[in-house]
Amino acid sequence: MRPRRLKFCGWFLLLSGLLLVTAGLWLAMKPELYLARAKVKVDMRYSDYPGMETNASSPAYDPYFIIHTEFKIIQSEIILDKVITNLNLTELWTNKSIKGPSNTAAIREILRHSLELRPIRGTSLIAIKVTWSDPKQAADIANAIAGAYSDHQSNRRTAFRKSLHERLLLELKELDSKIKSNQTPADLEKLQQTRDALAAKIDTEFNPLIIRHAPVLVVETAEPASQPIFPTHIIGINLAIIGSVMSFFGLFSLRQAARFSANQPSNP
Repeated sequence: MRPRRLKFCGWFLLLSGLLLVTAGLWLAMKPELYLARAKVKVDMRYSDYPGMETNASSPAYDPYFIIHTEFKIIQSEIILDKVITNLNLTELWTNKSIKGPSNTAAIREILRHSLELRPIRGTSLIAIKVTWSDPKQAADIANAIAGAYSDHQSNRRTAFRKSLHERLLLELKELDSKIKSNQTPADLEKLQQTRDALAAKIDTEFNPLIIRHAPVLVVETAEPASQPIFPTHIIGINLAIIGSVMSFFGLFSLRQAARFSANQPSNP
């Protein structure tokens, strides 16, 4: 091989090897990410949404609207702040970048970036995925988000049903007052029918013997992953080894090219 070609190959191997070594060291030093996934089942009925129909065949029924709304609730400040409080993340996370008075806001943004929500096709399930460098912490965060979301929706339904019950009882009381006042027989019959229908609705909807489904049910808890999503450490070490070998052969080729050039007789 001519010295010029040998020199070219040497520089190519050396520079490529150094590039691989740099990339390998960067990957080896980068923390590996682990994925944790919890699943929740969402009640797709509209009993909690004032003004919306509970009938799935109604034009107002839109599963995409429900799922999109639930996603916003899961990513909301009220849910994530509860997770931060329950897991005591402000003390556990000692990262310098989240020091100062805005600790909660900074951690909340970190949680949002590590959180991925996916609807499971053909079901009312939502997968809550958390990606983090520590597998146990990733599982704890995913489970805390699922639990906080379930508790929030249960409390929300309880408050809504209490308000609805009070409003219906008030309407029933007003109907009783109208019935007791002087009414024509036709109006009295109509009011009595309306009153009976409303009373039946109250008895049915708020019967304590009827078991109501939870608005959100945690059906699968997250477990710490045994393997990272992408084995960056192993790949980084292998790249660094390959790069070192290439750099060695590159230096060897450059040395051989320099030796050949020195041994060639100079032109007169």
